[in-house]
Amino acid sequence: MNKKENWNEIIKKWKESGNSQAGFCREKSISLPAFGYHYRKEAVSISKNGFIEIPIKTKETGNSSLSLEISQNGEIIIQIKQGNQKNCIILYSGFKPTV
Repeated sequence: MNKKENWNEIIKKWKESGNSQAGFCREKSISLPAFGYHYRKEAVSISKNGFIEIPIKTKETGNSSLSLEISQNGEIIIQIKQGNQKNCIILYSGFKPTV
């Protein structure tokens, strides 16, 4: 395994752990600045191809839903509902869908 593959594996394990970067690095005796460097480096390479992984942790509930809306002006709206709580995230990507 080369250095890049090794860091990709470390970052993958961090994402799966649910820990903060600092907590994960402390547990694994990894330098936090080195981890941050490689994490940002991975994020830049991902964004160059236009796709970004968004990990979603789910918990089974009877009253949950997720919706995604992309408007014609490029606004992206993500709504997450769990029980009586509703969270809304609005992003503007500059993305102009063709209709």
